Amino acid sequence: MLPISSESINVCLLLGIALMSGFQHCDCIPVENAENNNDTDTARPEICIPQGKVRGVNMLTHNNRKIFGFMGIPFAKPPIGNLRFKAPLPPDPWDGILDGGRKYNICPYLDNGVLLGDEDCLYLNVFTPKLPINQNSTLLPVMMYTNGGGFKTSINDVLKYNPYLLLDKDVILVFPNARCGPLGFLSTGDEISPGNYGIKDALRALEWIRDNIKYFGGDPNRVTYFGGSSGANSVHYLLLSNSTKGLFHQYIVQSPSQSLYYGTVIPRSLSASRANKVGRYVGCPTNSSVILIECLRNRTVPELFDASSVITEWFLFPYIPWSPSIEPNIEGAILIEQPARLLAAGKFHDLPSMYSIVPNEGFTLTAGIDIRPKMLEEFLEDIDRIFPIVLQAGPLIESMTAYVNSLKSYYLNDLNADRRVLMDNLTLAIGDISFTYPAYKILETVATKKSDCYFASFEYRGVLSHSYYYTGGSLSDWGTVHGDEILYLFENRDHQFGPPSYKRSESDWEMANIMVQLWTSFAIDGRPSVKGLNSTVVWEPYSPVSQNYLRIGNNRSVEMEIKYRIHADRMKFLDELHAATVWK
Repeated sequence: MLPISSESINVCLLLGIALMSGFQHCDCIPVENAENNNDTDTARPEICIPQGKVRGVNMLTHNNRKIFGFMGIPFAKPPIGNLRFKAPLPPDPWDGILDGGRKYNICPYLDNGVLLGDEDCLYLNVFTPKLPINQNSTLLPVMMYTNGGGFKTSINDVLKYNPYLLLDKDVILVFPNARCGPLGFLSTGDEISPGNYGIKDALRALEWIRDNIKYFGGDPNRVTYFGGSSGANSVHYLLLSNSTKGLFHQYIVQSPSQSLYYGTVIPRSLSASRANKVGRYVGCPTNSSVILIECLRNRTVPELFDASSVITEWFLFPYIPWSPSIEPNIEGAILIEQPARLLAAGKFHDLPSMYSIVPNEGFTLTAGIDIRPKMLEEFLEDIDRIFPIVLQAGPLIESMTAYVNSLKSYYLNDLNADRRVLMDNLTLAIGDISFTYPAYKILETVATKKSDCYFASFEYRGVLSHSYYYTGGSLSDWGTVHGDEILYLFENRDHQFGPPSYKRSESDWEMANIMVQLWTSFAIDGRPSVKGLNSTVVWEPYSPVSQNYLRIGNNRSVEMEIKYRIHADRMKFLDELHAATVWK
């Protein structure tokens, strides 16, 4: 519940003459003590930013700390009409008071085949435990989160991504929406529609933070950008871009996928091919990029999402049909080379970082096969054709037959084995190739720089799990699966990860305390700390020599332990395989 009354108080901030230009059209009245106002249970806070006045809401964290939420703030112009398939532009100011407690649009996406959201969706949420009183108020570190979902979903819904756990610490949270699917990533492979709009939306949000977060009590010079899965990839893509210098100062990537190292950042020719397929499906001319994009701008959102089916080659694959793509080298481009090459050349911002993975990463991609035995049989019967589609690495590998044969020999050496064993090994193979090995290789490179990086394997299995979501409601225990660490950073309240009757256990809440402490201490000090926890573990920066990492949890236990050389044999095999592979 968000306690809101009809009364309001102007917590409009006068931060000195240097900031007055942002308030010229706001009739702001300063208050003597915004941080400790006794009426915060009933009075809604108002602040002024250069765009206009925003009225927030009062909220309570899990531990009943009073915080403020400002939701649905435009950080870019609506990407509609002629702005569809274009990089985001700064937002226009508004008149009156923007209601920061209202329902706002999420970006269009498919939820089990149902299209949700609205194209006018570039809004963000800001949550803060303190509002500044004057220009001498201490500004808090900022954390901006981008969610995962295979670049197919982008939901900053407060039911899923919220401040109830993290804001028991002194940080400010920002959750921006971003375009996804064809609206976020359709590209003609040229300057007409270069693509990567969903990532450029995140860049625009970081620019908004630079210009506005001080009004909410946040320090624009202490921004930690973090994300999970494809959201982790967005973090890393912007780490590789010159456009983001100074916009964030450290970062956290949770289960980054193969497109950071190889695979799903598709070449311009494939981008153009997919755009043309969609164009033909919806009846648009494809003889010219200009004509094609103009036509696609006049198609409805349902038509564009329905047309995405033409990209599917087998079952649900490629799992990421609308991938980030290589752009032409023009103004505003953020990916003009493959990430692996940029990383190898050292062309990335040297910033403090944290990386994390989980044991069962591959289940997010194989759950649909696991619960459909006929799909596994179909996969095995046509494995040489289907495996490359599932891996989504085909566009970059010359010797795909040799690559697949090596994988079969190592992970699936007996296709007549027990089907449960084969399914588990297939999940392991896809998890290693798609998540674990890319993280391992990126660490090897990042750790050679001056800034500290930290590596963790989250291995706690609690009451709730993403496996419940991936399988459509199965209560079987698949261990710690892709995305499970997020459940201990955000207090999910929409019952996607377990039946409504399921309640978090005492150890679940203890793990939430551990995760919040580790993640926020890094955001605050640049070093993850177990201070205040029942642990003596010391998490040192990652060393390529010792390959040290922190194991967070062990099945149902919340214990933490320093370990070394994660999955050493499998990583050695993949090192050898990749060294022997001919890449395009």
